[in-house]
Amino acid sequence: MALVFKVGTLFIKTASKPLAGRFQKWVLGHPTYRKKVIDLAQYLHRAEVAINRGAEGKTGRYFVANISEERALELASKFVSESFLFSVGLGILVLEYKRGERKDEAKKKKEEDFRRQLDEGVHRDREALRSEMMTIQAMMEAMMIRLEDLERRLDHPDQGGGSGSRSKMFGIL
Repeated sequence: MALVFKVGTLFIKTASKPLAGRFQKWVLGHPTYRKKVIDLAQYLHRAEVAINRGAEGKTGRYFVANISEERALELASKFVSESFLFSVGLGILVLEYKRGERKDEAKKKKEEDFRRQLDEGVHRDREALRSEMMTIQAMMEAMMIRLEDLERRLDHPDQGGGSGSRSKMFGIL
């Protein structure tokens, strides 16, 4: 099952590149989205200039001119394509994470069931041993009473109704 899932994710990753190209063409061909991605490209250009200036240690006010529409479309198309690929990769990552969580939960449940079964077995065995010990103790008490009775009969033959000799008591002439 894991192999099928991995092959499936690899297929999705591979198929997402051509899909990203189609998505890019669709976005750039749609008038409303085209305007929005051009505005996004202008914003990305200004952010890139600001980051570069900060990295160079330059401070103060500065003016960033808009880039041409052709350059903005190029930047926007690259951004849309990469965003689509990133979204696909992120989706696969989330799926793998959730799958791993379910696998871990199943493993924990299996371990808990095993521990519970062990505990129940130990409890059953303990109760069986306790019952056996009580039976053995009762038998020992009965044997002690019989032994004491036998010793009393041997030591005092006239009280126990015996014949007086040990050999007669055990059935030996």
